[in-house]
Amino acid sequence: MENALAFAQKMATKSPLALKLIKRALLQGGDMPLNAALAYEHSLIALAFESHDMHEGCRAFLEKRPAQFKGV
Repeated sequence: MENALAFAQKMATKSPLALKLIKRALLQGGDMPLNAALAYEHSLIALAFESHDMHEGCRAFLEKRPAQFKGV
């Protein structure tokens, strides 16, 4: 239980949008043929790269500060 809580706390610091897209890729992509799953994953990555959270994460990294993700 201690390890699970530590993992959950670590994940809670990540982008809510990225976590949502990862869950979607795992849940829906797992039942697709490989080519379709890879195309689906590519489309989700494109959504993530257009997000405010991605830009915030890059800025925070360059500025050496914690990111302030908003889930958009």
